[in-house]
Amino acid sequence: MLGSWMRRLTGAAALLVVVGLGTARAQNVSPYQGQAELLYDAMTSDSMDMTVVGVGGVYAFKSVDPGDGPLDESLFLARVPNAGAMLGFVTGEADMGGPVDLSGTEFGITAGYADENVPVGVDLMYTIGAIEMDMGGGVGGTVDMSGLDVKAGYFVMPGLIVGLSYELETSKVKIDGMGTVSDSDTTGIGLVGKWVQKLSGGTAVNAEISITSATTEEVGSPDETDSIVLLSGDYYLNQLIGVGLGLTFTSGDDKSAEGTALEIRARCNLNTKFGVGVSYETFTAKSSNQGEDSSTLTISVVGRF
Repeated sequence: MLGSWMRRLTGAAALLVVVGLGTARAQNVSPYQGQAELLYDAMTSDSMDMTVVGVGGVYAFKSVDPGDGPLDESLFLARVPNAGAMLGFVTGEADMGGPVDLSGTEFGITAGYADENVPVGVDLMYTIGAIEMDMGGGVGGTVDMSGLDVKAGYFVMPGLIVGLSYELETSKVKIDGMGTVSDSDTTGIGLVGKWVQKLSGGTAVNAEISITSATTEEVGSPDETDSIVLLSGDYYLNQLIGVGLGLTFTSGDDKSAEGTALEIRARCNLNTKFGVGVSYETFTAKSSNQGEDSSTLTISVVGRF
């Protein structure tokens, strides 16, 4: 199963690169001010299959000029204030001692502050969501979620930022006839960094790192603290095409979350206005007795105006 998906992704990534190389010489990258995205995300594990179809958009308060840098990094490099919103529709099925149908929605807003004359950047994202559970026999439940993610950094030089992150996630699970069966908050504090460097011949690289300590407090259970280390990089063959790799290492008290995630991805913009991307991520649990392996396929279509 895994080998089949990997072959499909490798073929899709190669196709994106070939198409992009064929069009890059003929296209001129031009300024834009807005971006819209359609997203399809499918996750599968031993106990759950979940699909998310989402739409989102970002509006920049000034025109974004990609210059001679990668188009996918242009908002970061231009340091333009922006705001956005997203909406996702969730469907799936889980095994909780019996089949459980899942359906729900998630909504989020984003905001970013940056200015080419100010060496400070701030990003904020807030999300809320609710998933309905149908357990059959007239029994159901809900999962209510919210998330806050704030990053603030200092531009050491153009294209290089280092800073701090703060994350807060809440989750409450209610079952008909039983009330609240789980109520938890997870708080994360970390270090983040991002560096985009232009190279010769129109190529460029992007490197990102984050190191986070996350503590989960759940009613009726001891606190659990985990360490999460993310290493990520992209190589841009030109302004329109990029291929990337990401590694995430999780360890700590929550043994079900311990493991390693590997992501490979490819993005191709046919021109400034239209682009597509594909990524595939696998999570390998450290302990097969306490955690579950999973895989996630993501396909995105981006339009700029």
